[in-house]
Amino acid sequence: MGKLNFNKLLKEAQFHGAVRLSETRYSCYWALALLVLFGTSLSIVYLTVVRFMQNPTYLVQYDEIQEMALFPSVMVCPEIEIQEHKIDAFLNKVKYPPKTNARMYKPIMRQIAAFYARDAIYRLNDLMKIEELLNYNNIDLFEAGHQLYTSCRDTLIRCRWSGKVANCSELFHMELTGDGYCCVFNGRSWHREMEHFTYIPKSLHRMWHTNMYGHVTGLMLAINQKGVTPTNVDLEYKWLALQSSQHYVETSINGTPLNIGAEQWAAYHYYRFQIADEARSLSDSLQNLDATECNCPQACDVGQEYVETSSFDLVPNVPTYDNFYDGLNFSEVTIVRAYIGKLETTTRSRESYFSAFDFFAQLGGVVNVFFGCSVLTMLELVQLGYRGLFNLYISRKNRNQRKIVQSKRKEKKSVRKMGKY
Repeated sequence: MGKLNFNKLLKEAQFHGAVRLSETRYSCYWALALLVLFGTSLSIVYLTVVRFMQNPTYLVQYDEIQEMALFPSVMVCPEIEIQEHKIDAFLNKVKYPPKTNARMYKPIMRQIAAFYARDAIYRLNDLMKIEELLNYNNIDLFEAGHQLYTSCRDTLIRCRWSGKVANCSELFHMELTGDGYCCVFNGRSWHREMEHFTYIPKSLHRMWHTNMYGHVTGLMLAINQKGVTPTNVDLEYKWLALQSSQHYVETSINGTPLNIGAEQWAAYHYYRFQIADEARSLSDSLQNLDATECNCPQACDVGQEYVETSSFDLVPNVPTYDNFYDGLNFSEVTIVRAYIGKLETTTRSRESYFSAFDFFAQLGGVVNVFFGCSVLTMLELVQLGYRGLFNLYISRKNRNQRKIVQSKRKEKKSVRKMGKY
């Protein structure tokens, strides 16, 4: 009865070739074919799972053209080394504590730069004397910095924005940054916003946009280098730095030193990494790939930027095609062009080969192609396997019982024979 039920299950099973297994003539061939196909499907499933676990995502790069882009924040930082005429003017205004005079403070006043820039050289005792002088005159460090450092009016000779000559004072304002006092365009100051949180001038909150790119657009500056003979790059050079739009200036950044008698171009480029929704649905262990090992970008939404700089010397007595250069002494200025390199934003997106649902469907499709079964069919296979093992157990149990019965019969027969003798 168990054998008939098992054959009936084979005939009613929903996977391919099950009916053939119930036929005695072809059961061996079909059993071999089904085992080969089932093994092949399991091998492909195994390889798919291993590949997915080892490399579940891939990168896609595409460019998006922007009709309007935020212009980067531009910082022009005067030299950290305070000029002598600024020190003289400051010392002529202040009052001195008893038993002190300007002659005592003039040799040490340059060390006040240590309060604003980390590269300045100082001695602690001298800084304490400078602090005593400022407290005696009720002057804080911000006011002293504005008086001692080169102002934006003195630093910037000429400015042009988006092809039109503009007033530099309307574009730039002096801010205390992580690298000292700088002239800032399209940037933000956390200190100023916290100090004037009830009212912030519109000129400080304006966001500058552009729909053009290339070196003939953007911001063009003529920077005053008259009387400057720099020898120390960190202390005596003016610097240029570009950052993302509305960048907070209190953070320290790397810049480019401005060479005297040269024109320097700074092209701003922005690109971003993002992770697609399908890849975001994966577990953290599959998303967070180690960038140091696989040399790939991080698996989160981030934006990155870089500035491409170039420089060439200005040649005196050579006619220029642009009237911006008219009247400038090339040996005493530096021309700066800050612009957006391209309006196309490059995006590198981390995509997933499969989402969790697609991965399950992929594995099911492989098994269905080679073996012709579904989830319900897998339950039938479990039932068939259980029934086959049960029948095997019953047949072996019956065989053992028959052997026992036969052995007992033999024993009885031998006993009867012995009784006759």
